[in-house]
Amino acid sequence: MKKRLLLSILVFIFCLTGLIAQQRTVSGLITSKDGTPLSNASINVVGHKIGATTTSNGTFTIQVPANARQLSISYVGYETQQISIEGQSKVAVTLQPSTTSLNEVVITGYTSQRKKDITGSVAVVNVNDLEAIPANSVENQLQGRAAGVTVVEDNEPGSVAKVRIRGFASFNGNDPLYIVDGVPTGSLLGINPEDVESMQILKDAASASIYGSRASNGVVIITTKKGKAGGAKVSYAMTYGIQNPGKGFTNLLNPQEEANLTWMALKNS
Repeated sequence: MKKRLLLSILVFIFCLTGLIAQQRTVSGLITSKDGTPLSNASINVVGHKIGATTTSNGTFTIQVPANARQLSISYVGYETQQISIEGQSKVAVTLQPSTTSLNEVVITGYTSQRKKDITGSVAVVNVNDLEAIPANSVENQLQGRAAGVTVVEDNEPGSVAKVRIRGFASFNGNDPLYIVDGVPTGSLLGINPEDVESMQILKDAASASIYGSRASNGVVIITTKKGKAGGAKVSYAMTYGIQNPGKGFTNLLNPQEEANLTWMALKNS
């Protein structure tokens, strides 16, 4: 029994010695371009699940397999760099600043941005759906095209449809703020529906951080079509419509009859 135990211990020591012999130690220093040591930089052995981090003075020590050839060095704000460790036990690495963060889209007031970068409630209206239903104004085309947006129309000739994004929250006015090509405007009455290229609706209170108190009732952002490179193109679009009260209504007065009725009422009052 004692011989078997002794044999097992010897075998374990032999295997451990062989495992240690298959590894080696690599140490080094990680600095920035101006020579500042980088703490908590990540060091990973390429092709192996072995890693380490640098200390406060930028140094590191890592045990790597004997067949390891490269180390991958990464740090936030710097380019990831791979270095060769073949035949080396000490390395010195200088990381270069990353320029990717400088090219990222920054959210400012009147500009374009990707929808996935926006944290607020935003509805993107499909312009092709707007063109599917003929209308004399952009407000009328919004009906049923965005969740949480209500369009009220009284069908009076020359009137503008009322757009309500956040309900009726004020006695002073509930109209949203319209931004056309970065310029605030009171309504969309003068905008040709055929000229709209994109439309977004900011529905929550987060838009007030960009546009101020004017955005308390929501914001409708519209970008119009612009000229493109290439040859000249001519397009033509026309729509017309007729409104009829339908059966069951009495005959309406014509303009002259209505004027006579008004004059008679004034004389008899």
